[in-house]
Amino acid sequence: MQKPLLNGLALTAIAATSLMLWALPSWADATPLSGMDMVELAASHERSGELEAAEALYLQACDLGEGFGCSGLTILHEQRGDLEVFEAISREGCEAGSGLSCVFLGDIAMSRGDPMALAYFDTACDLGHGGGCSLRGDKHEIYAEFDQAEARYAEACDLDNINGCLGLAYVLSSIGRYEEAASPYRQACDLGSAEGCFFVGTSFFRQEDVQQALVYLERACGMGFDKGCNLARILLSSN
Repeated sequence: MQKPLLNGLALTAIAATSLMLWALPSWADATPLSGMDMVELAASHERSGELEAAEALYLQACDLGEGFGCSGLTILHEQRGDLEVFEAISREGCEAGSGLSCVFLGDIAMSRGDPMALAYFDTACDLGHGGGCSLRGDKHEIYAEFDQAEARYAEACDLDNINGCLGLAYVLSSIGRYEEAASPYRQACDLGSAEGCFFVGTSFFRQEDVQQALVYLERACGMGFDKGCNLARILLSSN
C-alpha cells in the first residue's frame, strides 16, 4: 500500500476546508486520472476561479506522488496565508520531485537564516527548476565563487530563466569575458528582459553598429526601460 505523501498537519488543515471528491469530473470513476492529468484539470479549475475543486485535485495528485500537484497545493495555501501548511506541503512536494517546492523550502530557510537553504536550491536546480539554479548562482556570486556561479547561472539560462541569463552575463562581464556575455544578454532580451535588451544595444553601440543598437534599445524602451529610451533618443538625434 502506497504511503500518503501528506503528513498529519497538512491533512488536518486541508480537511478543515471541507474538500470533497466531487471535485473530480463524473467520468473519473470510469477513466482513472494520472497525477499529471489531475494537475492539468486542477489548473483549469484554478483559472476559472473554482479554487475548492482545484485544491481537491492538487491534493489527490500530490498524494499520488506528483510533485506538480504539491506545488499547486502549496501556492494556494501561500495565497491564503496558511504558512505552516505551506511549509509542510512544500516539504512533501520537494521530496516528491517538485523543483518549485524545493525553491519554496529554500526561501523559507533563507528567511530563518538556515544554511539548508542552499541545499534546497541545489536540489531544485538538479530537478530542472531554473529559478533554483539562478538562486544558487546568486549565493555563489555573493561569496565570489565565480566558477560555481557561472555553472549554476548557465544551467538556469539553459532552462530559459531570465535571472539566470542575466546573472551569467554579469559574471562573465565581471571577469572580462565581454564577448561571451553577449549571448546570455541576448537570450535574456528574447525572454523579455528589458535590461538584457539594453545591454545588447549598448554592445552594438560600442561596435559602432548604430542600426542594430537602435533595434535593441528601442525594444528595451518599449518594455519601459528608461535608459534604453534615453540612449535611443541620443542616437536618433545624432544621425
